[in-house]
Amino acid sequence: DVKTDETTENVETTETADTTTEEVAPEKTEEEIIAEIEANLAAGLCPDGEKPNRFGCCANETFRDMGKLGFNCCPNDGGDCYPPVK
Repeated sequence: DVKTDETTENVETTETADTTTEEVAPEKTEEEIIAEIEANLAAGLCPDGEKPNRFGCCANETFRDMGKLGFNCCPNDGGDCYPPVK
């Protein structure tokens, strides 16, 4: 006969559920988005609320001389050009 000594320790384990919740801002209506963009432009900011560069252009825009149309900010990925933000 072979005898084995088995010793077990009482180990208490606890599991906690991750109760962290991330606050999600409610989606804005189209009217709220337009009002926010207009307020930003009226305050001399870009539509996204950031400050324009020294030429008055926003992120992803290039300041261009458009001849008779003057200097404008044009989206780098194409599209309509607009006067710089003042």
